[in-house]
Amino acid sequence: MFSGSIRRWSQINVTTNSSIRFVLPSEDSGLTSMITSFLNNADPNLFPSTFSQPSGWPKSLINVAFSKNVADTVSSSSNSIGFTSLNLALEAGLFGAAIINNYQLVSFPKYETLKRTSERSNVNQYNILLLDTTTYKYTYPLISPIHMLVPTISRNCDIGAELFQFYLWLSGSDESSRLLKQFGVSQLSPSFNDRQIDIATYFKCNSSQSIIYSSEVNSQDTFVMRIAGATSVYRLLSLWQSYWNFNFDLPGWIQYNASGSYSALKEIELDTKEMALSDGSLEDHHINSGLVQIPIAAYGVAIIVNIPSLGSENLVLNRETLVDIFSGKITYWDDTDIRKTNEFILLPHEPIRIVIPKQSSGITNILTMALSVFSDVWALRYGNFSEADNWPSNLNLTTNNTDSDISRFVSDNFYTLGYCSYAQALYEGNSVVMLVNKNDVNVKPSLDFIQEVVNSVQFDSYLRYDPWTLLDSSITNAYPIIGINSYVIRKQMSSKILRKISSHNDGCKVAKALMQFINYTISATNSQDLNYYLLSSRLSSSIMEIIYTITCDGTIIIPRPPKEQTTQINTTAIIISFSILIGMIAISIIAFVFVLMFQKRKLIKTLKDIEYQSRLVKAQKSIYLSLINSLFPEGIASELIQGMESRVTNFAENQTQSSIVSSILLGRQISRSYPQTVVFFSDMVGFTSKAGHISAEELVSTLDAVIGEMDTACTSFGMEKIKTIGDAYLACCSVSNTLGSPLKSITFDDALNTTIKSQYDCDIGPNTSEEAAECALKFGNHLHFLVRKHKIGGQPIILRVGMSYGPIVAGVIGKVRVAYDIWGDTVNVASRMESTGVAGYTQVTEILYHLLKSKYSFNLRNVEAKGIGSINTYLHDPSTSKQEVKTIDTSIKIMEL
Repeated sequence: MFSGSIRRWSQINVTTNSSIRFVLPSEDSGLTSMITSFLNNADPNLFPSTFSQPSGWPKSLINVAFSKNVADTVSSSSNSIGFTSLNLALEAGLFGAAIINNYQLVSFPKYETLKRTSERSNVNQYNILLLDTTTYKYTYPLISPIHMLVPTISRNCDIGAELFQFYLWLSGSDESSRLLKQFGVSQLSPSFNDRQIDIATYFKCNSSQSIIYSSEVNSQDTFVMRIAGATSVYRLLSLWQSYWNFNFDLPGWIQYNASGSYSALKEIELDTKEMALSDGSLEDHHINSGLVQIPIAAYGVAIIVNIPSLGSENLVLNRETLVDIFSGKITYWDDTDIRKTNEFILLPHEPIRIVIPKQSSGITNILTMALSVFSDVWALRYGNFSEADNWPSNLNLTTNNTDSDISRFVSDNFYTLGYCSYAQALYEGNSVVMLVNKNDVNVKPSLDFIQEVVNSVQFDSYLRYDPWTLLDSSITNAYPIIGINSYVIRKQMSSKILRKISSHNDGCKVAKALMQFINYTISATNSQDLNYYLLSSRLSSSIMEIIYTITCDGTIIIPRPPKEQTTQINTTAIIISFSILIGMIAISIIAFVFVLMFQKRKLIKTLKDIEYQSRLVKAQKSIYLSLINSLFPEGIASELIQGMESRVTNFAENQTQSSIVSSILLGRQISRSYPQTVVFFSDMVGFTSKAGHISAEELVSTLDAVIGEMDTACTSFGMEKIKTIGDAYLACCSVSNTLGSPLKSITFDDALNTTIKSQYDCDIGPNTSEEAAECALKFGNHLHFLVRKHKIGGQPIILRVGMSYGPIVAGVIGKVRVAYDIWGDTVNVASRMESTGVAGYTQVTEILYHLLKSKYSFNLRNVEAKGIGSINTYLHDPSTSKQEVKTIDTSIKIMEL
């Protein structure tokens, strides 16, 4: 058309034979330069040159009208075509023409297209978008940013604000209107954020609202504070960074690099960054090296998808299905397990393409921790990790750099699945998966579903927390995958190191500005729209206690504010108040003495009753302490006893044991999570059938004798008895003979290479997972021979034993006959090990076999376990010595002793 080859609308299938009237700028125009560059790029043969002057148009172009206001002329002329900026076209009531781009897709000149195109475009040193070369499929190919020309146009900040607002709007910043409304144009950073087109100059507005050029700003007062860290908190830090950098009264620039939690921690340790943001909680070696953490915000990890048939609906996945997708068991979108929770959605038969972070990622660690909680199989095979190389090798994977890169990639590519912070998913407009939590409630990672979980988390004096407590909470509406971001900074900063990092002469001034930024962010209230849950309101006093201890070259950076002075009180008022008080006290004393005189006998009797009750309370207390210690493990019993002193006098003499414990608990919920535990199950073979042929007295007497001896052995071998169920015996093994202390963490790969290094006494208490496993096995071997001396129905008692290893949850439940119990898949697996085992043998899981194989012999077998399927198990004969593992007949029924 613009070369003159097409002159009538009918030539492009428009239902009119009228001539095309071209309306072109009558003066030298940047728009003319831009569109002729585009035409030249599209077809150099038809349009060989680029120009900006009206005289440059081809002579073959006829029926041309030149105008200073192209939009108004086109609006008032029929059958005409021209080009102008989108905002002028909209003001004139015109519609922009759609263009088929180099992806062969129709693209429209609308705000969303401009925004997404500018975010994905390459930019050269002159701030010109490289036309039609972006990775966004629906890119509109005719976009150019407005240059920042304010310093050469005017020193008036109002004009600067107007142009700058349009510049930010065109380049896709959704914060520009909010910033300009609150602050005006006060400061422009050379790097506004990681997707902002670079600007060569910056300016500030002083108190008289005049622009100050960068050359007029004292370089000694200008420095950059470099912060690195989690990609999951980028949206929040980008917002805070923008507000900080646009406030003239605040020192220095903030430059946030979303490089990932783990690389950021390394940079802090190597003194190449002033501060980091981490998705995890600091460990002891971090604290010992002088680092402190300040939790700032919690967020939900969003699972995002791009399935065209979803429309506005949300895909629903349960936790087991999510594990199967990430383990490679489910590879197509129309898999049966996915369709079960999405009955009314047409799912395509397309392969699932999973998008993950390329670098070490804290959000990957949080997701894989959650997968480990969801599935024991995942925990044993893969565990939690942060590196991309640790994902199962059979996945259809695509890697990308950051949180925002992943969300954009999923947005632009069909049939993909990825994960990112919920704030990033909202910003990009991703379709977010609803997960089915352990209470069968469909939840999404919004504030409503994470706030109650985060409020239940406990922080220690260093503001550290257990990240496992954020995952798969039992709270009714809990979202199951939640993380917390924290600032990480050195407690004792060095001006020498800060001078090197920031290139500023006064390192302690940089440290003070950094602490001011932290102080500013913990009091910020502008993040709710981003769906981050700020922790500053809950931890405000604890955070300030840490801030008041941070130093630069030994000097406190932000001193603790002095206590408020009390106002001077009128002396006369004090004297009057004191006199009234003395009079009231005198009257009370006289009345009290008068009552004593007339109640002397009654008072003496009351004192005797009190003395008797005191003795009775002491006796009851001794009984209750013994009762609690016998009913609960040591750690739980200690916690109950601590709060018993003030309540013991309320107990009636005729209370039952269960009601005593219920009164002590007073509605308290006591629960613990233990990631690594050995669970022991035993059962007396054939006991139930034999019990029907003996008297009740003989049955109870035999059981009491056997269980009593098993209880004694349980303590000797470092085990913790949980309960008996009929003739079955349930116990656990943990560190230092106390279920309150978790075992040392061990992964499946660790177990493959583990050997038990030395001999030790189980009654002292195991200190490692290997020792715990051996204590449990020794306990089982001892019981096999212990019970044989007892007979029932004239036949010796034979045990069948099963053991498993993994995470459990323990706690005290009930209001009547209160009980201490344990739950979890590890308990279920131990039960399956016992029920599918062989009489006279101990059957263990694969990870326990690898922990024990260096000292004990096992027989390999394959069993069909209810709820688990076909699995490899290992049988141990308590009477054999160490030998090679061999396969045995799975049809074994009873071992003859």
